[in-house]
Amino acid sequence: MFAATVGLVLVSFFGVGVSYFLLRSHVDPAVVVYTVHDERQPHILKIIIANVGPSPAFGVRFTFSPEIEREAANNPAKMTDDIWRPMRDGPLVDGIPLLGPGSRRVLTWGSLKALRGTFVDAPVRVSATYESRRSFPWDPTEHTSSSVLEIRSFLGTDASKPPELRGVEALENLATDMSDIRAKMRTLAATAEETGRGTDD
Repeated sequence: MFAATVGLVLVSFFGVGVSYFLLRSHVDPAVVVYTVHDERQPHILKIIIANVGPSPAFGVRFTFSPEIEREAANNPAKMTDDIWRPMRDGPLVDGIPLLGPGSRRVLTWGSLKALRGTFVDAPVRVSATYESRRSFPWDPTEHTSSSVLEIRSFLGTDASKPPELRGVEALENLATDMSDIRAKMRTLAATAEETGRGTDD
């Protein structure tokens, strides 16, 4: 009897714990950091900082490794070791005092061509620390989340080619198609001419 009672108590505590963590997942902020390509310039990659949780995140701070190149966007064709300049300001460095639910910060990271030499095999691991504020004094308010900034998944996609290059390739393909059409038209014309001569004879 005693063992059964203890078992029921443990099951009850376990159920309460599960319910608590499920509740937390629906009320806590959740800060994520990820990479996207610019819709207007697909060869340019951006860094998105977003709070995907239902409540505000206060005092958001970031740590990341390796360091992020801050000039990749300004000098996409000149990303070499001799001009390497790590990011020293902006939300990833200075933090964000308050990031509301659904709010974002958008940073231009740089061109895929400029970034691939450094970050294709060394993704940036980002850790975010932030607080939530509620009325329960026993409820932990500090939260930590981990994200990865990577570019490998963009290789071989539309983001790997700048619009200018895609436009040139489209024109080249069109020119090739037109040349094929003209060649076929000349062949048909020559065949028709030969057929006409045979009929006249």
